[in-house]
Amino acid sequence: MEFARLTIYASTAVTLLKFVALYFVIKYAVKSALKENK
Repeated sequence: MEFARLTIYASTAVTLLKFVALYFVIKYAVKSALKENK
């Protein structure tokens, strides 16, 4: 039972990390795009 809970926590953490990484990638891409337009 404890192992299952840890697995759920791990998958949740991985999902959050993916969203954070995606956010930074998009932010960086937008910044680069704005620089090129000027």
